[in-house]
Amino acid sequence: MFGDKDFSTQISAFLGGYNISKIEESRGNAATTIQSLVRGHQARNSFGELLEQKERDTAATTIQSLVRGYQARNTFRKLLEQRDVCCACTIS
Repeated sequence: MFGDKDFSTQISAFLGGYNISKIEESRGNAATTIQSLVRGHQARNSFGELLEQKERDTAATTIQSLVRGYQARNTFRKLLEQRDVCCACTIS
């Protein structure tokens, strides 16, 4: 059917001079390219999620700090009021 030429030579001629190894290599490169694009996309998504988590943690820490400061000031104010009441009793 193909005469003296072997099958890979016929295919190479049909594909315009490309040899089979180049086609197989480009398939491998295509798979590697797709994998790297998918992994890059996944990494960017993961990094974005980490940044969002970091922002939430920072916001939570800020809120906690403000609440604790508020509570400490109120406690201190109450202690001062108690001291003033006790001191007023001893002076009278």
